Amino acid sequence: MIVREMRSEDLNACTVLGMQLHQEGYFRDLDFDENKMMAVWQQIQQDNFCGFVAIDKHNDVVGLFVGLVCEHWFGKDLLASDLTLYVTPFYRGTSAAMRLLKAYEQWAKGKGAKVISLGISTGITAERTGKFYERMGFNDVGKFYRRRS
Repeated sequence: MIVREMRSEDLNACTVLGMQLHQEGYFRDLDFDENKMMAVWQQIQQDNFCGFVAIDKHNDVVGLFVGLVCEHWFGKDLLASDLTLYVTPFYRGTSAAMRLLKAYEQWAKGKGAKVISLGISTGITAERTGKFYERMGFNDVGKFYRRRS
């Protein structure tokens, strides 16, 4: 398993993963727009966004991470946040998520982020993911609430 920055040739595979995440998770009842996904991939090419992919031994994209760094709303210190971390079901429990997360951490530190944040909003293996984040040194600092309108 290798992890590297997302490249233009990964965009179709990453869109498929995005679709899988959408269908598997909490957001499956919301619309899915491939053009919107492509616009997100375009943003990754900007300096304050990151995109990493996990590649298996068959050269297939089996996981992805998208994040960003920006100033915190109340000051100028930088905060890194994830937009998504997704690994296909077959590769969950392998080193894919760990490697993606380490790539994100290294990128965020290189950008000067003072805080590195992760969230769990898809409902996909939320408890297991939270335990994984804690094993990786992250602390549970709150909850996320929502309701459909």
